[in-house]
Amino acid sequence: MDGELHPAAARLLGLLRRLWDAAPAPLRRLPPVARVAEQALQPRFFTDPLYRTAVLLPPSLLLHLLYAVLHLMLGTWYRSVWSAAMAVYHGLLALMRLRLLRVARAQPEGPPTEAELKSCRRCGLTLLAMTPVFASFVMLVVHKGSGARYPAFAIALMLVYTVGVMGAAAVRLRRLRRDRRPALSALRSLSLVAALMSALSAITALAVRLEGADRALLRQALIGTASGAVCVITLGLAIALAVRPAGKRSDRKNQNRTEETTAK
Repeated sequence: MDGELHPAAARLLGLLRRLWDAAPAPLRRLPPVARVAEQALQPRFFTDPLYRTAVLLPPSLLLHLLYAVLHLMLGTWYRSVWSAAMAVYHGLLALMRLRLLRVARAQPEGPPTEAELKSCRRCGLTLLAMTPVFASFVMLVVHKGSGARYPAFAIALMLVYTVGVMGAAAVRLRRLRRDRRPALSALRSLSLVAALMSALSAITALAVRLEGADRALLRQALIGTASGAVCVITLGLAIALAVRPAGKRSDRKNQNRTEETTAK
């Protein structure tokens, strides 16, 4: 799995090490920050996708869980069924990502095992079951206007988190089709779903602030269009995970190429 470090990656690694050495001493003495920095400032971080995911995923999962807690607090304080549903959905996504990371770490190098493929299919089936239930809460918000009006600071937190996770998901999406490990591909798919759901939450929070009877149609159109697009993409990713995991597709492609080469 380890490969040769690209010259550009080597220069970036040297720059990051110099920046870490120049960081304030109190920051470098913080145990969680020091642990992540020690793991990230290794050549293996740039050559081993599984190692890189294992380093970056715990901080990402922590932020994901905090985001779910934010929705749980908003749902409790404002008695919002929408926020409660968002909290449960994000909490389940975080648990699935944690499960997949453990499965990926336990797998040996080489072709994906049946246990890894089963874990990916299980996550896909869970996502398939979760999304229609979540869509029913979206319909409740659209048709009955049950979305709560959140304070500006809560909406700002949602927007900041959404911009961050959307940017990270866009970077991961470029590697999605090249992943040969089903667990890594599934992790990136779940990260994309989490980013889309956070974007939907931010759009809904902004749309609810459009008050007045004359803006009711616009409010419903914004929430309905965004939620419909997110649910369709989520269902597509869930079906792909449940029916044909990435590693299985890669194995079939490699097998077909080998057969074609042999025939020639």
